[in-house]
Amino acid sequence: MNRVSIPNHCMFFILVLLSALFSSCDDDRLSEAIQGTWNTQYNLTSNDQSVDSVNETLVFKKGNNDDTSGTLVETKRYISKNYEYGDDTYDYVLDSYVEGKWEIIAGDLYVSYDVSTLRVAVEEKSLKVHYSPYEVLSSDLLDLVAEKNELEKLIQKSCYSDMFNYYHCKKDESYQYSDLEINGNSMSFKDSEQEEYHYYKQN
Repeated sequence: MNRVSIPNHCMFFILVLLSALFSSCDDDRLSEAIQGTWNTQYNLTSNDQSVDSVNETLVFKKGNNDDTSGTLVETKRYISKNYEYGDDTYDYVLDSYVEGKWEIIAGDLYVSYDVSTLRVAVEEKSLKVHYSPYEVLSSDLLDLVAEKNELEKLIQKSCYSDMFNYYHCKKDESYQYSDLEINGNSMSFKDSEQEEYHYYKQN
């Protein structure tokens, strides 16, 4: 029986075609699996060495078309303790909300944000200021209350500005997360610096 040889360029084309087919099938699987609510928790250390505990939630919804993209809602809750302000320290809880879009291409997750939807707010009555003994003795109570109210506005304004700049960098073009993996209720991916993120499904 005569053997039929396949030219190298044909073999390369076949391999590329098969790779694209398998990648497309995997993207379909990932886009179905990613739908729902995912949560993670981590700590952030600021320049002044204060530590924020962050609870982050991602809600993925698939688009109307039978494709591998959809909408995203990202919410975060920051619990900050012992943040320094002058001679005083304070604690507060801050919530953020932003909407965006997602797409899965060749096993990577691409995310872009709509900064016009960004909302940032200090949780009511969560701000606690630890005044220095001198300030407590030398200041009027009404002055301390007014200062606290002003401080709450400054925190909210500063955090909004920082988050706006962060999300604005990911507005015009999608931010790529590589090596997206979803196994049951566990999801992971890596950023451009190869730092790995882990999320767990809530529903």
